[in-house]
Amino acid sequence: MKRIITLIILCCPLVIFAQNNKKDFDDNYKKGIELYNKGVDVINNVQPTDEVMRLDEIQESAKKYFKEALPFLEKACSLNSKDKNTLTALTGIYFSMNDFEKSDKYKKELEALKK
Repeated sequence: MKRIITLIILCCPLVIFAQNNKKDFDDNYKKGIELYNKGVDVINNVQPTDEVMRLDEIQESAKKYFKEALPFLEKACSLNSKDKNTLTALTGIYFSMNDFEKSDKYKKELEALKK
C-alpha cells in the first residue's frame, strides 16, 4: 500500500506539469497564430490596383503583426518542437522578415518531421 501511495505522490506533479505545459502551449500557439493570421490577411488583401508606393506600407503592417506573433510562437515551439503548424508559421515569419537563416532552420525541422 505504501508503494502505491508513494507512486501516486511522485506521479501527480508530473501529470499536473504535463497539463500545464499543454495549456501553456495552446495559449501561446493561439495568440501567436491569431497575430500571424492578421499579418497574412494584410498581405492577402493586396489588390492589383494598389499603388507600388503603398506596398511598402502594406508589407510593414504585415511585419508588425509577424513581430508581435514571434515571441508567442517561439514559446510554443519551445514547449512542443514537433508541432508542424508552429514550425510552418515560424518559417514564414522569418522569411518575411528576410531572416533566411532562421527561416531555413525551421524549414529543415519541419522537413525532418515529414520523413
